[in-house]
Amino acid sequence: MTEIQIATASYWRCRDDDAPSHQATPPDPWHLTAASEEVAVEVPTLSPGNSARTRSLDVEEIATGRSVEAARAAMGVALASVEVGQNGHPYYSSAVAAYPAQLWLVVPDKQGQYTVNWIDPKNHVARRVGHPYTPQDIADCFMPRPYLQQSIDYGATVAIITVDPYPICARMGQRGWDYAMLETGQILCRLEMIASQVGLRTRAIGSYAEDKMQKLTGQMQLVPAVTVLMAYEN
Repeated sequence: MTEIQIATASYWRCRDDDAPSHQATPPDPWHLTAASEEVAVEVPTLSPGNSARTRSLDVEEIATGRSVEAARAAMGVALASVEVGQNGHPYYSSAVAAYPAQLWLVVPDKQGQYTVNWIDPKNHVARRVGHPYTPQDIADCFMPRPYLQQSIDYGATVAIITVDPYPICARMGQRGWDYAMLETGQILCRLEMIASQVGLRTRAIGSYAEDKMQKLTGQMQLVPAVTVLMAYEN
């Protein structure tokens, strides 16, 4: 997969000349449909009556024996968070954001490794990309915090929300980042609310290495806006 190196820009400042050279080409991860392994995803049945109390994941209480089960549930939660409506557009999109955010899940498997999966809402599946990683590979993508290392060692799933505001920055300046952050917030809200309904706990994490997260997804033009730990608790 071709890597496109982007220019670094502040989340809160974007001038016309901040946009990288690929600004005329919208991010198009849909080509992954022909170059990745398809993973079936079961979307959970949701109802207002089974909502759990929403609170942050307690790393000390992660149910280590249920990491694969939690990863499977997180896949369904992720797909439900970015599902496409009858009009062909995701429910979270803002009215003028022509370049929607993308959602990725880094999940543990039975062999103790992690795989990266792009959530494909148009085809209602997840798509495995790249190669398996060790837990230490994933932990190294975050800042050196003991609780982050511990959560990966315990088998927490990692969700990554990525955005590409540069095409809109080229036309509207700062608004490109504004719309990107708006969509990120919408997805994060949906992800955490739906996760609570299936008993998953979540914790948003902002202390990560941007370039390493980009290498995980293989999409160097997509900027990771936020990551989220997901797991069952004891």
